[in-house]
Amino acid sequence: MSALPVQALPADDGFVIPLPYGDTADWMKNVLAAGTAIIVNEGADYSVDRPEVVPAEQALAYVPRKYQWSLRLYGVDTFLLVRLAEDQPAAG
Repeated sequence: MSALPVQALPADDGFVIPLPYGDTADWMKNVLAAGTAIIVNEGADYSVDRPEVVPAEQALAYVPRKYQWSLRLYGVDTFLLVRLAEDQPAAG
């Protein structure tokens, strides 16, 4: 397993990950195919599952306002939403 740095933003029951290059990256396809991943956030490991590509309208509710403007500026309109595996504590 290899690590890939992405910006995972804590959501109510998981994380949202901006996809500035769209939804065709190999790492994202691998997460969708596996249905699970591990996210390291602030030094803690989180098992996540149920990955889903979602539009900005759905994901931006989880993104802090200070980051929303830059995501809009760069035209990020697709995100990967992953949810904490049932045995995980709340993120963030």
